[in-house]
Amino acid sequence: MPRHITARSVTSWAPLHSRAFQLLMTARIFVAIGAGITLVAAADLVYQASGSAMTVGVLAVLAVAPQIPGSAIGGIWVHNHCPRIASAVLFGVEAIIVLALALLAYAGLASVPVVFALTFLAAVPAGIATAVADDLIKLTAPQAQREAVGAVERVLVNGARVLGAIAGGAIVLGLGYATAFLANAVALAIFTVLILAARSLQPACDLLQAQVRDAVPHAVRQYLKPGVVRVVIASTTIFFLLVGPLSRQMPSIAAQHGDDPMYIGYLVGALALGAAIASPVVFRFSGSHYRHPILGTALVAAGPLLVLLAISRSLVLDLVVMVLIGIAGELVRKSAEFSLTREISMGSSTLAGPLVTSLGAIGIAVGALVVGECFDVIGLEQSLILFGAAVVGCGVAFVWQDRVRGEVPFPGR
Repeated sequence: MPRHITARSVTSWAPLHSRAFQLLMTARIFVAIGAGITLVAAADLVYQASGSAMTVGVLAVLAVAPQIPGSAIGGIWVHNHCPRIASAVLFGVEAIIVLALALLAYAGLASVPVVFALTFLAAVPAGIATAVADDLIKLTAPQAQREAVGAVERVLVNGARVLGAIAGGAIVLGLGYATAFLANAVALAIFTVLILAARSLQPACDLLQAQVRDAVPHAVRQYLKPGVVRVVIASTTIFFLLVGPLSRQMPSIAAQHGDDPMYIGYLVGALALGAAIASPVVFRFSGSHYRHPILGTALVAAGPLLVLLAISRSLVLDLVVMVLIGIAGELVRKSAEFSLTREISMGSSTLAGPLVTSLGAIGIAVGALVVGECFDVIGLEQSLILFGAAVVGCGVAFVWQDRVRGEVPFPGR
């Protein structure tokens, strides 16, 4: 190992040699697969029952809204509770709620209001537990490998979401909604068992508790810095315009090709596949020169893709577009996180990722409602063209602002 270690001097797969990382990552893969299955099943159930994109948007709000305060609550939670036990218990509670939804679906009682209620109830513990697990996994590898942890985690989690989305479509098509919900409940139960038995995670838990105690009091003051406010507003706008319209409104897009739930699974999976492909690229450019200028570049590239999606009548072309949008979305997400990390002090920088997650949840929640209403009122094609134009305009503004400051997305190193 070289004496002076940088993110790129450590192989991006090095964290896989850590026993603690292996255990937590395996558990998270099960959760990601289950989440992908339920995302497809719940969205398709609500869309088939209501025929309204706006109703699917309401479902999205209920599913992601608890993620907004989840990071803050998760940070407070681990002050007095072991992160390993806390995440296991919270995901266990979610498993019970999802199991109840599966049983109601088997009994033919999974109406739209019931799906709404249980989706929200399940999302509350999930939002907190996910935030805790996100922070914990970064500390399961040696110090020199921790920047690589994020890249490996994103590849594996997004890969699991691809499998979950496709499996969700297949299960709904062949076995029904109830079995899809049951599969998610089983996946969550597996996470709970694995984490409760994973005592090798305890050193990472102790370290996380110590970091959170140091970071939380100072973070609020740091996040009020003008530079951070600018990045916060940019990130919220990005998620509102890009991620929100797509990640939670797949039934409307898939309906252009037919009522087969497999189409939803393919499209959701393609979006996750794009994110998985982008993760190694993000790690490669995670040094000091990879900053917020890529926000504008990614937006300028993503806008035309939305327009292409609007006019496409080919499922294959739609899948290609989704992969490319997934790549752009991952670049945007990490660029925002790196920008926040640069702006705030080291004592608070561990909270940059959770803040971006909360911003994404806000964007998805608001975007799903607005785009759902647009799909219902002015149509899918016109709405996507409108959003594509807005995304390009936002991206051009970012690029121009960065050029004025003399910053470029990929400067020579």
